[in-house]
Formats: sequence, structure tokens, C-alpha cells
Amino acid sequence: MLKNAVDGRFEPVGLPAGFRESGAVEALELMADARTVLLKNPLPMVLTDVGLNVLDLNDEALELFGWSREEALHLNIKDIDILDLNGKSVADAVREKRPISSELKIRCPKGILFLKTWSIPLLDAAGNVKRVHMQFVDVTAEKNAAADTAAWYESILDAVPFPISVTDLEMNWTFVNRATETFLGRTRAELMGRQCSEWQANICKTPNCGIACLRRGQHQTLFEQNGGNFQVDVSYIKNARGENVGHVEIVQDISVMVKASRYMEGEVQRLAGNLSRLAAGNLDFDTNIAPADRYTEDVRRSFVKIMESLTSVRDRLGAMIEDAELLEQAAQDGRLQVRADATRHEGEFRTIIEGLNATLDAVVTPLTEANGVLQRMAVNDYTVRMTGQYQGTYAEVATAINRVIDQVNRVADVFDGSVMVTSPTAKRLRKSAAVLSRIGLPRPVCALWRPSIPWLPRLRC
Repeated sequence: MLKNAVDGRFEPVGLPAGFRESGAVEALELMADARTVLLKNPLPMVLTDVGLNVLDLNDEALELFGWSREEALHLNIKDIDILDLNGKSVADAVREKRPISSELKIRCPKGILFLKTWSIPLLDAAGNVKRVHMQFVDVTAEKNAAADTAAWYESILDAVPFPISVTDLEMNWTFVNRATETFLGRTRAELMGRQCSEWQANICKTPNCGIACLRRGQHQTLFEQNGGNFQVDVSYIKNARGENVGHVEIVQDISVMVKASRYMEGEVQRLAGNLSRLAAGNLDFDTNIAPADRYTEDVRRSFVKIMESLTSVRDRLGAMIEDAELLEQAAQDGRLQVRADATRHEGEFRTIIEGLNATLDAVVTPLTEANGVLQRMAVNDYTVRMTGQYQGTYAEVATAINRVIDQVNRVADVFDGSVMVTSPTAKRLRKSAAVLSRIGLPRPVCALWRPSIPWLPRLRC
């Protein structure tokens, strides 16, 4: 029997005679010493038999797992709910008869724990495993903190709207963000450890591969996939010592920019051609607009508006040209009363048409007055005169007609002493003809008199 001493040691009591001499006491004392080490060690420790049944454990282990001592002494290590194992198991330590270390993720009464564990087989003199000593270090806090940090960075990368691909130096995926999962239609778990060439872009396994370009010192490349255009920016990932340990590729969809640029190039050429026609006075425009795809719909709408404006300019210029041609033809036909409707036009176009109408008014007014005066002169009425206030050539014409009237009236005054020739007779005109022929008359008077007085002798005009 063993009794517990004050200092925690267990001592044999009530032994039969000769028992101490047999060496059994020393063995018991050795076991007591081992249990003392187990109980007083600050690290959680568990002792099992070769079948992994729990034989003993210290208070730190009870505290770590949340078991009572009674519960623990009825457990087998195989009964523990192991969620993840990185490394070999305690059963491997028994089978291989050597210490092993591993990392565990377990579920126990205290919750989910991350543990580093060392499993040490205890051998007898024949080399057989008699016990297994297990020691644990709780790294749950560190693991959770690392997991929180990883989740934090992962959330940031997942929030980026364009694909991010991380690979090791062998070009195997070590991380992809959510945008990459969406683009490839595969989950992160499916892609981990796979070759990044499974992206299946048209640059994969070619010299234009992003990583191949990076190794040549080129940090950017382009590719096309699924009808879209993409730009890849690639850099090395470095460790704390500045060594290259992987690559990160950031993919941006530049389809809108590329396709819009190509679309705009064609439509700008069309627009330039139309403007060149306009500059040359040719209103036969190319009003077609190329059809759009999902990348160029907004650009096409802009060019539709531009073409609508250009067509409006063409139509308004055409309307102005029509009115100008109307006035031109009317003038050629002698229909000087015809005017264009200026209200059809706006802005400077209206000003131009109003100006053309005003120009015709400026021509027609003196001509109309001159025509009226000449009509009276044609019936030998020389009491009329040109009274309008005109400028330039129009003033010269008015002055010339008025001079004709004045000269005719002076000639008549010479012969009959009258200021006005109101009732000339053939006899008096014949007497005047000789004098007129010597004096000479202006050409307009000759032109008017000769048709109306056939018997008038030829005058010197």
C-alpha cells in the first residue's frame, strides 16, 4: 500500500517481511516519484496504458479539458473527439515505440481546443511499451488570434471586386479571393494546391503568362477569356528576410475600356467623315451607328445623341439652302416679291434668311420706284421723280432717272415756255426733234421714247 505524505510523495506502508529486500519497494518509490512529477508539472500531462486507457493525469490536464478526475480515469484517448490532426497520432507512437509530436484540434467539455502534443512511449527492460506519457500545450488563443487575423485579411481580399490569385514558387495556388471563385466557378477549397494554369486563360503556359512575365521583369500582361479583355498585374510575395516565397496576381476586367475604345475609333472616323462632308458643303451624311454589345451600350448612346445633333444641323442647313434656292430662282424669274419664311429657322440661321429677305427688299424698293417712274415717263408724264433715299448704285440710278426727267422738262420749256410738257402735239415734237438731235439725250430717255414715238427721228443718245 502507498500513503500520501505531506510533501505529496507516496510511500509504501504495511509491507510484508522481505518485500523491501526484493527491490519492489524501490520500484514503488520510483512510481511514486513519477506520479509526483506528473502531478506537479505545470504543463497538462496524461498517463495511459498501452491500450491508451487513461491511468492518471494532473490537475492542469483536468483544467485544460474540463473533465473531473473520475470522468478522466474512465476515458480512452481514442474516445476524444479529434476534429483535425496534423502529424502522427499517439497510436503511431505506441506502434513505432518512439516519441512523436503533433498538433490537434479537439472538442471537449471546455470547447474546441488547439493543442500541441508530445506522445512518449515508456518501455520496460525488454523494450516493450508499458505506458504512454502525453504532454500538452494549449495554443488555442494563438490559433484563434491567427485565425482572426487570417479571416480579417481574407475578408479584405474577398471584398476586392476583381480576382486575386496567390501562388507559391511552384505556381500552385495558396489562396484565391471570392471574385476568383466566381470568375472560375470553383471554390477556394477545390483550387488550393492546384496549378494556376487551370485558370485556362489564353496566356496560360505561354511566354505571356503573368508569372513568366514577372520572371522576365515585366509586371503586367493582358489576356482574353470568355469574350472579355483582362489586365494582369503580378508581383512577388516576400518573407520577413526579403526572400521570394510566392506570387500574387491581380486581374482587372478592362473589356469596357478596350471594346469601347475600338468602338469609338470606328464611330469617330464616321463622325470625322461627316464633318469633312459638311465642311465641303456636302450634306449626304453617313447616319448609321454600329450595333453595340454589353460593353459598348453606353458609348453607342452617346454617339446616337451626337448623330442626332449632326442630323439636326444637316436638316437646318438644308432648310436654309432650300430657302436660298427659292429666293434665287424667284429673282431669276423676276418674281421679286417672293420672300422666304424666316420663322422656319432659329438663331443665326434665321438671321441669314432675314438678311437675304432684307437684301431683296433693298434691291426691289428702288427698282419698284424706278419702274413706276419709267412707266409714267412711257406715257409722257414727266411730273414724277425718284424720291426714295438710296445708297450707292441705287442712288446713282435714281439720280440718273431724275436728270433725264429734268432734261426733258428743260427741252420742253425751251420750245413752249412751259415747265411741264403735259399736252405735246406732234407738230411741236417734230420742231423739237431737230434740237434734241443736236443736244442729245441720255440713253434711258432714248430707250423710252423710240418705242412709244415711232416717227421720232433718230436721236443722238
